[in-house]
Amino acid sequence: MNGITGKQREVLDVIVSYVRTKNRPPTIREVCEERQYSSTNSAMTHIVALCKKGYLHYNDSSSCRTKISLTEKTRREYGFYDSEKHRQVVESVIYFCDHYLEDEEYKGLQNSKRAVHWVLMKVKSLLRT
Repeated sequence: MNGITGKQREVLDVIVSYVRTKNRPPTIREVCEERQYSSTNSAMTHIVALCKKGYLHYNDSSSCRTKISLTEKTRREYGFYDSEKHRQVVESVIYFCDHYLEDEEYKGLQNSKRAVHWVLMKVKSLLRT
């Protein structure tokens, strides 16, 4: 992780740890609580710098509470894709592509929106196991 400062690395570590333990990224306030910053501007300074360096995405226009997300670069560097769960999900998606497309339930779907929703529900159920 060349190119980021020690404090930026600490903030990134907090965010990655949060994603691993709670399965969602933290809010800006949660980052502030973890790092014991007194203002959200302190955390935002580091988050903006990490976004510019390609470690995070920050969606300011999002209406959802959590606007921070990890980039593929960060996920690779922190070993997210080395986990057994990731391998199981990938294998399950491949299995789905090979077998479920012949499933009568899938064939009965009316439109592409329903099909996408059905696929996402299948993948979501696999992630929960």
